[in-house]
Amino acid sequence: MTARDDAREPAPVSGCGVCQVLVQDRELAWKVGNLEAVAERNVALRGHPHGQARGGNPRDGGRGGS
Repeated sequence: MTARDDAREPAPVSGCGVCQVLVQDRELAWKVGNLEAVAERNVALRGHPHGQARGGNPRDGGRGGS
């Protein structure tokens, strides 16, 4: 199994229920050794709409629009 590097995993946004569920799912995936699921949850966290708080979405010029 691949070694875990917490510093490289995206962090949830405080107070966001979606982020919290994704992190819980990722933790379970780590525990059972499902690295594909870990990667999927990390992609979902990085792409979650809170991206504006981490520098904005390049597709909308960082404005946070949809």
